[in-house]
Amino acid sequence: MKNYIYLNYGIKIDKIFVKGKEKYFFYNNTKYYIVENIKDINFVDNLFNLTNRLYYNNLTINTFILNNENKYLTNKDGNNICILKVNNMESNYTLDYINKFENFNCNLDDYDIVNEWKKTVDNLEKEMIEYNKEFPIIQNSINYFIGMAENAISLLNNYKKEIINNNNSIGHKIKLTNTNLDNPFNFIKTNRMYDLSNYIQYKFYTNKNDYDEIEKMIKSIRNEYEAIFLFSNLLFPKFYFDMVVDILNNIVNEEKLNVFINNIKNYKELLIYIQNRLKNVKEIQLISWISE
Repeated sequence: MKNYIYLNYGIKIDKIFVKGKEKYFFYNNTKYYIVENIKDINFVDNLFNLTNRLYYNNLTINTFILNNENKYLTNKDGNNICILKVNNMESNYTLDYINKFENFNCNLDDYDIVNEWKKTVDNLEKEMIEYNKEFPIIQNSINYFIGMAENAISLLNNYKKEIINNNNSIGHKIKLTNTNLDNPFNFIKTNRMYDLSNYIQYKFYTNKNDYDEIEKMIKSIRNEYEAIFLFSNLLFPKFYFDMVVDILNNIVNEEKLNVFINNIKNYKELLIYIQNRLKNVKEIQLISWISE
């Protein structure tokens, strides 16, 4: 791969690092990611144009670099790859930063969040049948979190969302262990509340909860749909499910789930607080198990 990069990009590197699914190298004190096995060329075309627009709007996200043929995709042994330049080495997971992606018109496909949630739950239920008693912490906790997920799916799915253009912002698919907002391959077209809900959960599970920021987010809600979208996403235990997948793939050990299990009561208190602040939304008020 090092020789391939030199021949196609003119970049001579000493070492390629691998961390989980990420592959990267450093050149002139700048970090570069290698993205392999790209199947959807149209999707990458849209990302390339989008990253240029974002960058010229002063959002220092990762950008594609061109190869010796002035193309951003390179074929290697029948597979398309690209290289992304990291333009910001600092952590930028802040409320001000994610707000900059609001109402940014893009050509990405709408993210069908309810369908994605259903697939996540179905896949994990099948996985747990296969693994049976190999992961006792998962077995003893997953039913509770699946219950939360089903409540989230029901709440969002039953709302007449066709009357509102809900996918109006760029969102970011992140994990509790990886908040790389700058990677365009994590971009999705969704409601702005998607990022806000993930941000609230991330701050909670990293012991950085900030109720002043939560108040600011609640006050920014513009309609009933955004309120339901926010609360549904707070109910859906995305970070817990991500961790379960990592455990099943032997990336992390099972004890990592304790951050979620030990905080069930405290997270309920957070949900109750937000539910009370959204008291004018009937569908949210009808969820009674939270206070039980």
